[in-house]
Amino acid sequence: MHDLISDLAQWAAEEIYFTMEYTSEVNKQQSFSENLRHLSYIRGDYDGVQRFGDLYDIQHLRTFLPVMLSNSEPGYLAPSILPKLLKLQRLRVFSLRGYRIPELPDSVGDLRYLRYLNLSGTEIRTLPESVNKLYNLHSLLLEDCWELEKLCADMGNLAKLHHLKNSNTKSLEEMPVGIGRLTCLQTLCNFVVGNGSGSGLSELKLLMHLRGALEISKLENVKDVGNAKEARGYGGTNFPAWLGDSSFSNLVTLKFKNCDMCTALPSVGQLPSLTHLAVCGMSRVKRLGSEFYGNDAPIPFPCLETLHFEDMQGWEDWIPHGSSQGVERFPKLRELHILRCSKLQGTFPEHLPALEKLSLYVYGCSKLESIAERLDNNTSLETIRIFNCGNLKTLPSGLHNLGQLQEIRIQKCRNLESFPEGGLPCAKLTRLTILDCKRLEALPKGLHNLTSLQELTIGGELPSLEEDGLPTNLHSMIERGRGFHRFSSLRQLAIINCDDDMVSFPPKADDKGSGTALPLPASLTSLMINNFPNLERLSSSIVDLQNLTILQLYNCPKLKYFPEKGLPSSLLELDINR
Repeated sequence: MHDLISDLAQWAAEEIYFTMEYTSEVNKQQSFSENLRHLSYIRGDYDGVQRFGDLYDIQHLRTFLPVMLSNSEPGYLAPSILPKLLKLQRLRVFSLRGYRIPELPDSVGDLRYLRYLNLSGTEIRTLPESVNKLYNLHSLLLEDCWELEKLCADMGNLAKLHHLKNSNTKSLEEMPVGIGRLTCLQTLCNFVVGNGSGSGLSELKLLMHLRGALEISKLENVKDVGNAKEARGYGGTNFPAWLGDSSFSNLVTLKFKNCDMCTALPSVGQLPSLTHLAVCGMSRVKRLGSEFYGNDAPIPFPCLETLHFEDMQGWEDWIPHGSSQGVERFPKLRELHILRCSKLQGTFPEHLPALEKLSLYVYGCSKLESIAERLDNNTSLETIRIFNCGNLKTLPSGLHNLGQLQEIRIQKCRNLESFPEGGLPCAKLTRLTILDCKRLEALPKGLHNLTSLQELTIGGELPSLEEDGLPTNLHSMIERGRGFHRFSSLRQLAIINCDDDMVSFPPKADDKGSGTALPLPASLTSLMINNFPNLERLSSSIVDLQNLTILQLYNCPKLKYFPEKGLPSSLLELDINR
């Protein structure tokens, strides 16, 4: 019955609606009916001009909607595509969600019929002033725009705006003056109090129809003395004893943020229902020990599932609970996040039987030498992410026994020398990323045995890569720097941010200024070169890539010459944006 209903809907829609459902279609030449009004598609990793064919000629298009698959990484949109899309002035729904777009052209203001604009997950820093002309805009989505600093100044002109979703925009400096004029606004995730010329807290009271959750940031910018006293929060050096009392049996979520004078956390380990705990910006806390777990708790944090530490600049030691090896700690903890804790050293709790995600996104955990001696007890672990642990030398042993592990991401660990002897788990590992680890001499052993691996991202000088190749089902590889070797099964390759003096690509060993030879596998069907500041020419060896169908050259300002022999005869799409 469901199939019949689907067929009936498709028949009724005829040529008005079109959906590109499979990611395998991204490299195909696509044509569209002139009657098309609504387009949706599965967003690819590298969406080029060819994918959208003659779409730019359909002036009556109403909907342009890319869809992201779950757990997908941000993708690239060829720079020449966006200006063409913004000429489709009858668009009502327009989404660029999840594309690595650093800037939105001013011509977006020409979409005067636009009602829905989704820029979530992009890399834009400012919202162009022309957005103020979108008088029919109903929904503006800016979630996970980590780089976004400023909204447009006259945002109060958007009188019909009902939803402004700006969660996870931590770089946002302030709300613009006049935002209180958005009297239809029902959704606002984060109100950032302005400093000086920005919007003040008083404008918030004018938004009478807000509903749902609202976060108010940068309360330190409140100038009124009375309001400032209310906004400063708790100013004591210690929390009251009753805060961690087990009588709070129904407390599920607890967050401590910017309690700058406190030197210790309360005994929250004995809260029986506590499921989510976050500790942020408490710079005077130096250690976590028995006072944190609770002296009367035989099993501390019995129900805790997520634990989040962030901006703990004074935190040095995490002391395990109890001395007995049989003591159970965090029996239900699924996720552990540690961000920007620069003085933390020692190791973390080792026996975390329910752990699924270990995230150390730390921006300089310079004293951390070891995470744990072993991790093979954490059989449920699915994700390991380690960033900027400058003093980390080794990874825990037993990684090969983690049968549920799906992703490993190691980045900017400059003293990391090697992976454990046992290698990596073979069963479910689909994504492996190793970037900017200067002392790492080799990738893990047995890489070709990772039969589930689909995406490999490596960077830095890795001279000892294994010669037995990669798994045959590897989909794509992103390389930053040098150390790339011939991988016979590779189909997609992106080389980003070449920081040496390479003037010719692909380079030859005798090319002056070309760096290390970088042979390319003949199996390549898609090649992207991005940010080669000194690249002047494409060498003749690129003609040998007889399976290449897509060639993308971005941010190569000195590129002047193509090979005399031309480009591969198989090439279907060439994108150049200097």
